[in-house]
Amino acid sequence: LRVAPDNPRLVRDVYIAAGDAGGARPGQKVLVRVTNWGTQQANPEGVITEVLGEAGEPETDLLSIIHDHKLRIQCPSAALKEARSAARTPGPADLRGREDLRGEIIFTVDPETAKDFDDAVSLSRKGTDWILGVHIADVSHYVEPGGPIDEEARRRATSVYFPGRVLPMLPEALSNDACSLREGEDRLTVSAFLVFSPEGRVTASR
Repeated sequence: LRVAPDNPRLVRDVYIAAGDAGGARPGQKVLVRVTNWGTQQANPEGVITEVLGEAGEPETDLLSIIHDHKLRIQCPSAALKEARSAARTPGPADLRGREDLRGEIIFTVDPETAKDFDDAVSLSRKGTDWILGVHIADVSHYVEPGGPIDEEARRRATSVYFPGRVLPMLPEALSNDACSLREGEDRLTVSAFLVFSPEGRVTASR
């Protein structure tokens, strides 16, 4: 069996012995671990470690992109455990020292199809001035510096969005729940308020 690499820099097919095919069939896209890079006369050799699916299928192409860019799919168990423990409904201790904005009209700016809602804005009038509020989910309240979630988030650097799928920077217990600004549910935010004059100049902020 021979596997044609996607990477154009690899100009030679990889030879796979019958016992190392991992159940792959012709026409499928696979992951290969190269065991011998070969010579000028002999092709590289390898072992199929995973079958991604039928070539040309959207899900297969998506998995190919994820693996090609070495994106992280699974979250370490320690980070998942920490997230489940931290992702609780805010209680009195969490609200202490915070400004209560639950009586204000605040709306998220992400579309309804978004996987998470971490940004919101508000707009109010004071005399002739406009006050713009910008509200961001307070991830820092839930993530211990240097802890498992923090370490995994640093490795990922950002959330990666695909059509119909997201690889979140944070475990879903946070990104899709506790740190997602859902209507009618108490959420913790970091907020900034900008005061605009009638001419559109920022005259104050906090």
